[in-house]
Amino acid sequence: MTIATEDLTIAGGCRCTSVERTAFDLARDPGYDDRRLAPVLANLLGADPGLPARLRERFAPERRVPHRRLALARLSGLNA
Repeated sequence: MTIATEDLTIAGGCRCTSVERTAFDLARDPGYDDRRLAPVLANLLGADPGLPARLRERFAPERRVPHRRLALARLSGLNA
């Protein structure tokens, strides 16, 4: 999957993924243990009140996204 320009930001002079893109990728990665991932996602979501809604849009049914169900379950577990 190619990372879109709008998903990139500059932090400390280095190009990295945005908070939204990072949360998007982490939420759908089956390699992470939910117990360890939950506080990380909660922290990312807590930094931006609009982020949960934007993530849900990224996981909308009309979009083809690998591991969508896993991501939505993880977000629901956070009440996001």
